[in-house]
Amino acid sequence: MKTTLIYIVSSFLFLSSCSQKTVTVDTKESRKKEVSAPKPSNVKVPTTFLDSKMVKKIHSRQARRKNALDSLKAKGVIGEASTGFIKVRTTKGLSPKTVNRMKKLVQVENNDRKLVYKKIQKMENYNKIEMRVLLDQMFQKYLELDLPGTYYYSQGQWQTKK
Repeated sequence: MKTTLIYIVSSFLFLSSCSQKTVTVDTKESRKKEVSAPKPSNVKVPTTFLDSKMVKKIHSRQARRKNALDSLKAKGVIGEASTGFIKVRTTKGLSPKTVNRMKKLVQVENNDRKLVYKKIQKMENYNKIEMRVLLDQMFQKYLELDLPGTYYYSQGQWQTKK
């Protein structure tokens, strides 16, 4: 069974091989800005990235969390955000104990994603705009993997995947 990290890496591989295109990203000034996606540098992902102990550990942790995250997504309490991370949508109707466990699960998953994103940024020497494009690509990939009816957060609002 493929896990989240495999999809992250496949998205990264896709980004490295795609042609240059223009995308819209949110800037710090809360304005939309047209920027060019990172132009492929014909650099292959080093096997050291896939074989590194850190990536293997993250892969293992994400595999263990996948079913729990998918279950919470199906219940509509969490969803993917356009930032490339998971976001809590609602805690309504959940016990305080369940809310705490859910928030911890989301935090741990987001911390692992952040580690992977930082490793990719360092490996590819991406600037802030290129990282925004990468995170948007990751969001799109995660969204593809979610089932219809799950929620995602984009452009300042929650939407339902069709």
